[in-house]
Amino acid sequence: MQNFSVPNPQIVPSPAARAAVDTLLEIQDLHDMLEKYNQINSDQTEKMIRLTNGIAILTFLMVIGLVIQIWLSLK
Repeated sequence: MQNFSVPNPQIVPSPAARAAVDTLLEIQDLHDMLEKYNQINSDQTEKMIRLTNGIAILTFLMVIGLVIQIWLSLK
């Protein structure tokens, strides 16, 4: 996104122009905040996926252990 800067202070902008610049600066700030928010959410999503995979692996190992215990008890 294009960076907007405040106009030269020696030039007095009209109120409408100043409002437009302020609006553009606010839009850019919101854009930057959304980018940061999305990055944080992406990081959290990756952590949750790793955690879910770990839980799935541990659950699978528990099932294998259960099958072995049943097999040993029937032997």
